[in-house]
Amino acid sequence: MHAANAILFGMKKLSGNTRSLESFRIFPYIAWALIIGFAVFVYKITVHLQAAAAEIEIQTEFTASTAKTPIENVETFEPPTE
Repeated sequence: MHAANAILFGMKKLSGNTRSLESFRIFPYIAWALIIGFAVFVYKITVHLQAAAAEIEIQTEFTASTAKTPIENVETFEPPTE
């Protein structure tokens, strides 16, 4: 019955080793390193997305202003460089 419950809940031991991952002394350090690494990863993605959103906003404003300008007055279709 115990083996059936272990298989049912996905807790079957593959190699017969009864030690859990949490029982290793290095586990807390690896866990914290993963958590901090994931936080840095999310921070970098957030900064990159903010920069991309700002660039898209600038391009959208330029496109909107160009669309309102009569075609005879348009000198370039490139966005202004800052």
